[in-house]
Amino acid sequence: MTWPGFELTTYRSQVNWIWSSSVEKQVNTATPEPKHSSSRYARFLSSWAGQGQRAASQDVSYQFEAMSEGFRGGMFCAGRWRRRGGGGTAPHAHGDEETADAGNNGIDQHLKDDRLSYHQRIVDIVPPTFSALIPANPIFIYKYTEENASSLLGYPISITVGNAIKNRASNEEILTVLKDVPNPNQDDDDDEGESFNPLRVEVFLQTLLHLAAKSFSHSFSALGKFHEILKNLAESDEGKLHILKVVHEVWKNHPQMTAVLVDKMIRTQIVDCAAVANWLFSQDMAHEFTRLYIWEILHSTIRKMNKHVQKIQKELEEAKDKLEKQQHKRRDSGDDEDMEKNSEDEEGQLEEQIERLQEKVESAQSEQKNLFLVIFQRFIMLLTEHLVRCETGSVNVSTPWYKNCVERLQQIFLMHHGTIQQYMGTLENLLFTAELDHHILAVYQQFCALQL
Repeated sequence: MTWPGFELTTYRSQVNWIWSSSVEKQVNTATPEPKHSSSRYARFLSSWAGQGQRAASQDVSYQFEAMSEGFRGGMFCAGRWRRRGGGGTAPHAHGDEETADAGNNGIDQHLKDDRLSYHQRIVDIVPPTFSALIPANPIFIYKYTEENASSLLGYPISITVGNAIKNRASNEEILTVLKDVPNPNQDDDDDEGESFNPLRVEVFLQTLLHLAAKSFSHSFSALGKFHEILKNLAESDEGKLHILKVVHEVWKNHPQMTAVLVDKMIRTQIVDCAAVANWLFSQDMAHEFTRLYIWEILHSTIRKMNKHVQKIQKELEEAKDKLEKQQHKRRDSGDDEDMEKNSEDEEGQLEEQIERLQEKVESAQSEQKNLFLVIFQRFIMLLTEHLVRCETGSVNVSTPWYKNCVERLQQIFLMHHGTIQQYMGTLENLLFTAELDHHILAVYQQFCALQL
């Protein structure tokens, strides 16, 4: 059983689809060949111009985004390959080129010289007619160096924090400086000062990432060096969400950097998986909801959570096997008192280890279940709001956004079905109940039908 219109695709297959269906099959011979004849992108974009369809512009924008974001990924991977002493080009994504899928060879050969393309390279090859589709210049946005920045509330502290970082101040000294950051959420008559201070997160993280904006490595080093401060700022759920918000604000024109930094923050436990899911579905990210990198981050987050649970479960099974072998060894030892005493000590230690691991497994599974509850709850909220708006305004429900959202929900079910099956009882009791709108409930019912 399949879901019509739903495909699980990668950047590679998307780009191949673009070439095959948009260039080779839909080239408008009446459209003059662009001057940028060296680029197949120019021919691809110009072919849409001859069609004169307004809807095509949206498709081109989406497809061009897939290509441009794919280039950024290729540029990063090839750069790392060269720094590690590799050859002139990065290795093939699926191994040796001779054994690669024949359908990918053409596009791979074409991209070989363009993998390290920067923003200006794309600007140069796109005809002026399609200048509106060019991605924004992927530069760092530091609000405290912009015009009229001196009037901002956190400007004086940002200078102090920047100087402290440059002068290699200790974490304790920087935390002392951050205590002086005024709290915009705190009332004048509130002397307790317990409310969350978003400006403190904003001043420190913007300044830190600004000083480390030169490369991925610089940013990773900065996160590692000031990990203690970031953990302190991210103690609450609000703090975690605001850290993610600030990362997106400063790198909103560089989706790959955003994705990489979020990945690093999850690995270093500055933020947790549930916080990332809540951030991706928040109102602040609504305008980015259909972007490819958003779903890259979400699926990567789910995979990390699943691997974490699997790792602890494996450790638990190994400890149980070790205990069982130790018990067999003690029984086979006969009447040797010294050996029996040593075995009993080792068994006691293993039993304590197993008890600790069981607690870790239960905690990790609870986090995993909570992550899926957050994701599906957010999907339900978004789709319900859309359905209500359409019903109120007498508008057709099946908009491009709605189709995109439903198919992303289907993708979550399909890609992580093995894990989701463990929590289907909880999902049915809490989220996918009979009272839910039939448009949304149908997606869950289709998934359940696939399990039969």
